[in-house]
Parts: sequence; C-alpha cells; structure tokens
Amino acid sequence: MLALGIACSLPAGAAEVPKQGDFAGKFYGHGTWKGVGVGKTRFELSFEEDMIHLGEGLLNNMTMHCFGMNGKLDQTRHVHNFCVLTDIDRDQIAADIEESYPDGAKEIRGTGKFTAGTGKYVGISGEVNFVNQIGLLKSFAPNTFDFYGSEEGHYQLPQ
Repeated sequence: MLALGIACSLPAGAAEVPKQGDFAGKFYGHGTWKGVGVGKTRFELSFEEDMIHLGEGLLNNMTMHCFGMNGKLDQTRHVHNFCVLTDIDRDQIAADIEESYPDGAKEIRGTGKFTAGTGKYVGISGEVNFVNQIGLLKSFAPNTFDFYGSEEGHYQLPQ
C-alpha cells in the first residue's frame, strides 16, 4: 500500500506525442507594450506577452511567451510575433505568427507556423489558426493588455 501511495504521488511521465494530428483549444493571456506615433497615419510598437493554452491535442496545458512588433499604417495594423511554447517537460515549439486587421478591431484572426522544436518536438511542422479577442477586458495598468481566444490547427513530427 505504501508503494502505491508513493507511486501515485510522483509526477506522471510525459505522454508520447502522436506523430501527427489536429488540435483545438482556448488561450488566455496578458502583455505589455511600448510605442511611438509618427504623424497621424503611422504608429509603431513592440510588445511582449504570456499565455496559457487549454484544449484538446498538441497545445493543451502549454504556456507561450511571445515577442512582437505591431505597425499601423493608415487604418490597418500588421503584426509579427516570435513565440515559444513550453510543455510540462520543458520541451519547446517555436512559432512565427502573422496578423493583419483594421485598427481598433476587437476580434483578430491570424495564422502561425511551427518553425522548430526541442525534445519530443524536434522537426515539428504545422499550422495554427486563431481568433483573438482583444480590448474587451479592462487592463489593470497603462501599456498592458489582456486577451483570450480560440485556436485550431494541425502538426506533423518526423517519422
């Protein structure tokens, strides 16, 4: 009985990741930004954000840290993010994410591509599509933002 109690209290080993699959889920996050305006039609900013992913499949229970640049020209925003997802075992997936949307939009659609991985994710490729809700929550401090959204995608690992 003691052995069973000890075995149940130890952290579970990592589950093997299928070599390919689809995934879907939700994400929730918070970030900070710094920016500068250039005239009336241009605004440039950099941001950093952290989030958690919950759902079915690959990204479930992963955290994500992103660095990004956001530029506004006239009334359109263009965003590029460089992100790193980390799982419970500290294995990681790198992703490049692109977004373009009208300035002031509350719903943002974008796509991301998996570009590299460590540990069980070495050689990963795939894509994630997402819908991000931003500006719907009151942030607690200046130059911060909160967001949430849904995602779906697919991936493949080398055989």
